[in-house]
Amino acid sequence: MQKILDALCALPTLWLTAFALILSACGPLPPYSTDPAKSPSANDYAQTLRVIYTALDQQHVTELDLSDFTQAGFRELELPLPNLDQPHRGNEVGRALYAALSQTKALENQNPQDVLERFVEAGLSQTLGSVRFTRYLNPTELSDFLALIDGGAGIGIQVIEDERGLRITDVTPASPAEKANLQAGDLILSVNGASLADIPEHKARIETLRGPEGAGVRLTLSTDDGFREVRLVRTHQSINQLAQEQRLGSLGYIPLLIFDRNAANHVRQAYRRLTHQGELSGLILDLRDNGGGSVIEARRIIDQFVPAQTPLYRIGTLSSSTLTRARSNPSVPLDMPLIVLINARSASASELVAGVLQDTGRAVVIGSQSLGKGSQQTITILPNGGALAITNAFIFRADGRPLSHLGVVPQICVQDVSSTSSLIDRLLSNNQPSLRLYAQTSQSADRVNAICPRNNQNKAQALEIAQALLRNKTAYTAALRL
Repeated sequence: MQKILDALCALPTLWLTAFALILSACGPLPPYSTDPAKSPSANDYAQTLRVIYTALDQQHVTELDLSDFTQAGFRELELPLPNLDQPHRGNEVGRALYAALSQTKALENQNPQDVLERFVEAGLSQTLGSVRFTRYLNPTELSDFLALIDGGAGIGIQVIEDERGLRITDVTPASPAEKANLQAGDLILSVNGASLADIPEHKARIETLRGPEGAGVRLTLSTDDGFREVRLVRTHQSINQLAQEQRLGSLGYIPLLIFDRNAANHVRQAYRRLTHQGELSGLILDLRDNGGGSVIEARRIIDQFVPAQTPLYRIGTLSSSTLTRARSNPSVPLDMPLIVLINARSASASELVAGVLQDTGRAVVIGSQSLGKGSQQTITILPNGGALAITNAFIFRADGRPLSHLGVVPQICVQDVSSTSSLIDRLLSNNQPSLRLYAQTSQSADRVNAICPRNNQNKAQALEIAQALLRNKTAYTAALRL
């Protein structure tokens, strides 16, 4: 029986794109060894594929032919398809897969994790059709994801695998690691006395990067100056700390890099800090390159800008469609002019926020067409230490239009702006075309993309346009109506 945990969240763009996820766990399932030198047993394969097949059958937003999944997996591994009574049952498939691999001695020459990953990814590729974003996460990807989306408690470093341990690639400003003078290039050899060379990479990452807030951790490092030992205390980390709010004269600018568990509070506190420095005449929320995250945090951010009970969006499955409404009164004045910046890498929760604030007439959206993800995933933890992210619902705008494929089309497409002054002139003379209204009447993703192609346009120009609009109330009002 699956246990639903307390987060809706997202995979960052560094892997694929945004995911709006429900984290799930599958009971007390002991993981098999991820050591390449030790092969799993037939029961290990049966157990892992049983969880995968059951989750796909029960959770996927469309029905899948798991017999095709099985055939594709065996074909990918160049193994003969066995005579199976129930090729749609993971338990039976797992035992047959183990037997076939054992007969060919494939497990003696390959990492069993890689073999399983190839099997599952081939099956997913064969059966998913046009439904995107369902994918398998190996243990390393899962641990990185959990550390990133949770924010978690850590020491503020990014690492890559090294044969002797973990090598630091980046150090977060003002983190425990920076305060201890850890540097990119330093090699972590052990954690709390345990050598990292002797444990799988994903386990090493978890032990190094994550842990209870306030917990101490002792690292042994190899640096350019020799060996050193440091003691650090884990603190809550969020990549949103890397992009702080700014005052742009009388305007406020809040960048948001990810919708992690603290995203709404990050926006709320940033707005308070900006207003403490003086009255604001407008606000810019920058969601460019934000691959998404927690749907719950997205709604909490929207709540800060729109009245309670405002219709926001719909979550649709095969059997139901649920309308979500704002749950609290706004903390930002409703007459505060607002601009949201998006681009081709704005996805999932970013599209949700931008689309709602646009549809409710609360904000002018500037940039390019967003990614067009518009789906929700559930993550099922697997016995082998990995996970399966399954698309279990689609996300629609409040009026029923899909976000999937179509994405959000901005009122102001940066690609169409030759100069900020000419844009202002067109707005003041009511001569600016309404891309948003055109997109609303078009059901073709290609036609929608043609009016404002997805790109990661010049960021300085988009910010310049946003400031110019907020400093000209008449032009801003005209853009709001587009």
